[in-house]
Amino acid sequence: GLGALQQLTSLEHLDMGTCCLLSDEGLAQLSSRLKHLTHLNLTRCAALSDRGISALRALTSLTHLNFRSCAAVTDTGLASLSPLTSLTYLDITDCHRITACGCAVLLRHRPRLEIDGQSKHRRITAE
Repeated sequence: GLGALQQLTSLEHLDMGTCCLLSDEGLAQLSSRLKHLTHLNLTRCAALSDRGISALRALTSLTHLNFRSCAAVTDTGLASLSPLTSLTYLDITDCHRITACGCAVLLRHRPRLEIDGQSKHRRITAE
């Protein structure tokens, strides 16, 4: 379970995609221990909400984040990522509660961030 993952403190890449039982609390526990993560995939982790996404602020080395199809995540969760200065890529495809306005707010803080948007044909940039 998550306890075993928490022991891997040097882990840089973690794919939790389709782990539909991953909760906000579980993600917060992982985020507090896995400080070297650079790539994190949370695709279709349906139990995650803004609370779980906001726990990712602890992952200051994170460069790539994917929470595609996490339907409960909103602009609030997105805004909580602004302290992640290393983040260069974010995939929010099919996160229908995230708006273009929410993306614009994040891009004001992270203008070099590439955000794959709410459809696979739309890419959002600071321009």
